[in-house]
Amino acid sequence: MEYKKALEALADKYHLQMIYAFGSRAKEVLHIVEEKSSQSAPSKSDLDIGIKSEKRLNVEKKVEIAVFLDEIEVLLNKLLDWVRNDTKSPDK
Repeated sequence: MEYKKALEALADKYHLQMIYAFGSRAKEVLHIVEEKSSQSAPSKSDLDIGIKSEKRLNVEKKVEIAVFLDEIEVLLNKLLDWVRNDTKSPDK
């Protein structure tokens, strides 16, 4: 799967400035996305993913993004902690 193209399409669709991995597995994810590595060894560590959006996201869009990232996580066969980092205050 071409993760980079899929993530770029997600970023374009939802006006995301950034999709990033952080934590102990960030480099591993970078290598997979950049296709320097096709798979990773099984790990008990979760996969931490964050986003930064240009615009405030409503609940529906947040759920759509989370579902998309969860589908990628399933393909990677890893645990996913989704962290949202909007540039604006959350919806009220």
